[in-house]
Amino acid sequence: MRRSGRTNPLRARLAGSVKTLLGKLVFGLGLSRWLLSDRAVVVAFHRVLAHAANDAMTMPGSAFREWCRFFARHFRVVPLETVVAKLERKEPLDRELAITFDDGYLDFQTQAVPILSSLDLTGTVFAVSDFVGADATPWWDEAERHPFMGWQELRDVAARGFTVGSHGKTHRGMDQLDPDEARDELASSKAALEAGLGRPVAFYAYPYGDPGRMPEVYRDLVRQCGYRACLGYGGLIEAGTSPFHIGRICVNDWFASPAQFGGYLVVLALRRIVSGFLRGRHATS
Repeated sequence: MRRSGRTNPLRARLAGSVKTLLGKLVFGLGLSRWLLSDRAVVVAFHRVLAHAANDAMTMPGSAFREWCRFFARHFRVVPLETVVAKLERKEPLDRELAITFDDGYLDFQTQAVPILSSLDLTGTVFAVSDFVGADATPWWDEAERHPFMGWQELRDVAARGFTVGSHGKTHRGMDQLDPDEARDELASSKAALEAGLGRPVAFYAYPYGDPGRMPEVYRDLVRQCGYRACLGYGGLIEAGTSPFHIGRICVNDWFASPAQFGGYLVVLALRRIVSGFLRGRHATS
């Protein structure tokens, strides 16, 4: 979903240009290997269509291939399972990047999976269980309908080595649910997906992604319902991060290019370094 709030267009363009130049410089010189050596990244997409405009939900197939090549060139692209397992075992991170998709659109199977497979990459799709095999039209698709995967398509991508996670039962915002409704969203979705796939479903990404829309007490429900991780939107992932507080960076039209995305990561990493330095100085003063 799009960012909320107003931004100054000129200021946004200037900031974007600076990040693009920073990304080209740092990633071009290979400095990102040092800057991101103890961090991981999880990126989020929604739809990939062969011939489409780039917008908040959709990315053209050619652009997605370009992004995947950037990921493969500068990161260790791994299954989400690898990132979660490292966090569970409190192991060091080293530029791991996991690719995820939300909602379970049919184009994940027909467009994204072939591109990922051609580059020997993998990914995770978070499916809304009530949308699987249904003629569903969520509110954000009312102007232009896009089909979702059925059970056969979902089983196909799982059989090809792609991970299937839960995006809830109905895609309702967790902050709008009482505890019983929240538990049903979590448990019913997991049960339905596992029954349809014939394999465990271990990861949950909450709808809309904003951490403010995921009450902290409901993260405990995620654990109680048998999931190993809970994902929303955020930034870089550091060792010591709880698997139930994993942040993802939504791509689509939020970044003009992979280089701008790289510059954004550089800014995040530098902020952490400066913040850690200042904390250290304060502690010794």
